[in-house]
Amino acid sequence: MAESSHRQTIERRFSAAATTYDHYARVQRSVAEETARLTRIHAPPPACILDIGCGTGAVIQALGSDYALTGLDISQAMITEACLKNPGDIDWIHADILDYSCATPYDVLVSASSLHWLQPLDDLFAHLQGLLVPGGLTVFALMLDGSLSELRALRAACSPGKQKGGLPGADEVADAMSRSGFSVVSTHYQSIKSHYPEAETLIRHLHNSGVTARTTSKALTRGELNDLTHAYDTLVRDAKGVYATWQVGYFIGRNNTRP
Repeated sequence: MAESSHRQTIERRFSAAATTYDHYARVQRSVAEETARLTRIHAPPPACILDIGCGTGAVIQALGSDYALTGLDISQAMITEACLKNPGDIDWIHADILDYSCATPYDVLVSASSLHWLQPLDDLFAHLQGLLVPGGLTVFALMLDGSLSELRALRAACSPGKQKGGLPGADEVADAMSRSGFSVVSTHYQSIKSHYPEAETLIRHLHNSGVTARTTSKALTRGELNDLTHAYDTLVRDAKGVYATWQVGYFIGRNNTRP
């Protein structure tokens, strides 16, 4: 029941952000472009690809028309935006990936900035294995432990006891892949530092791109939020403004299932 509620919260948050996502999700856009670049290297066209948590279609747009492409997202509003922004011969599916099954498995599964929302990872990867052809590839990027560490630390200080959950570590992801029957072909990691004029702008960017601690934590009071933004503006600043750091892991795995 708790997991179902968590997934419903994710759907609501990203549905609310569907029309503002592309304007504010600049970090996620760069991650999507890198995911598409890796896909082209390791799985050149033609290939049948499923983009999991496709959002407004950034990975699909970056991949181009050389592939047979399907985009899947838990948010119907995101699917609607993706259809509008990516005309062409693309299949769009509104579904929760953990409930999704297919008659014909895919050659490649891709995902950018989505899979960290779905835990436990062992259950996720075991399910994904059933969507891939034997020997098929997964190419995905997800946010790792340490992302938004500045915000998480100050949030915990300003509102003790309200913050729960967290993001997986790189070893945790790779180990879950291996336990689920994937061989890890390659990994690499990226630290992205993104600047903003002030903390209020950072929080607006997160909110309008669907990224919010409220999927796992209790909401802050107005007083706590004021304390948080004041502390952030004071303590997390360099010559370019206030900043947030993201730790991104890129993983490529092969389905070891035998035909």
